[in-house]
Order: sequence, then structure tokens, then C-alpha cells
Amino acid sequence: MIRSLDTKMKRTKYNNGGLHTSYSKGIFSVEGSAVGNQNQRTSSATASVNTKGFKASASRGVDSSSGKSTNYSLQKQLPNNSSVTAQKNKYKTSASYHKQTKGGTNLQFGLNKDAQGVFGVSMGFSKPL
Repeated sequence: MIRSLDTKMKRTKYNNGGLHTSYSKGIFSVEGSAVGNQNQRTSSATASVNTKGFKASASRGVDSSSGKSTNYSLQKQLPNNSSVTAQKNKYKTSASYHKQTKGGTNLQFGLNKDAQGVFGVSMGFSKPL
């Protein structure tokens, strides 16, 4: 059985493209992005400051499926390829330590507390091949 091609079918357009822009001057940087298609739209803006081994940032985003979000982060670079980070958003508060050894092995330890007050511990290990 041969069916004829229906030329009155609804045409769907797909666009997974987006816009991203950033600007830096001295110790300050700002970046923004917007991405969308027929199912989901996301936009975000981030402002950061880098000075004396510290990086502080704040970001605000809007997502069509999960709503608004606000994130804060503070990172300190330590000697010998290590860093500590503290992060906060409406779902979680966390602190982590990252260390990279001379051989390239990455170690990470973290503590977090979710919005219900439940504490968690994480540990990670990776080694390049």
C-alpha cells in the first residue's frame, strides 16, 4: 500500500543555538548566556571578582522548567595545587577541598547540607591514564 505525502502537516522548527557573552576588566568579570528551543529556555548571568588567590562569584538564572536560581561561590587557591571552595544555593550549602598531586592524581573531599538539614560527605579520586 502506498500513501501519499501529507503536505498539510505541522512543521516544527528546531533551534538549539544560544547567545553567550562575557566581559572582563582587571579583577572583575561578568558573563551572561541565553539558550532555548521549543521545549526549554534558560538564561543566566554571573559576576565574579578574582583577587589575591580568591575568586568570589554570584549568579542568577531562570529556567523554564525549574524556575529561578541564585548561587554564591567563594574559592581560595592554596599552595601546592590545592584549593578550598564554599558554595550556597537554595537547595544546598557545601564546602570542598581539592588537591592535585605531582603525578596528576586528583583528590576531592566535600561536606554538604541540603535544604532539609541532612548532612552528606563526598570523596572523589581520579587519575589520568
